Amino acid sequence: MAQKNEMMVCRNCADMTMHISNPPNNLVHGIITFLCVGAWFPIWMILLAIQKNPQCTKCGRISENNPTSKSFGKFVLITVAVLFLLGIGMCSSILSHSH
Repeated sequence: MAQKNEMMVCRNCADMTMHISNPPNNLVHGIITFLCVGAWFPIWMILLAIQKNPQCTKCGRISENNPTSKSFGKFVLITVAVLFLLGIGMCSSILSHSH
C-alpha cells in the first residue's frame, strides 16, 4: 500500500496539519477483481472497510473524519451494480448459446 498524505483539520491540534494514511490501491484491486471474475471483490471490500483513518503527523491522533469512508458506500454500490450487470450479461450469453 502506498502512503497518502493530505492536509486536514486536526481536532486535537485545532489547526490544518498533514495527515498520513495507507489506503489500498483501488486500480490494482479493480484489475485483480476483473481478472478473477469478481472473486477478489470480497477481499477488496474487507481491505477498504478495515483501513484506518488518517493520522495527524503533528500530534499523532487518528482523525475521526475519514474523507475516504464518505464515498465508500457509493463505491460499493456502483461496483456491485457493475458486477451484477456483468453477471447478467454472462448468464444471458450462456443461455442463448445453450439453445
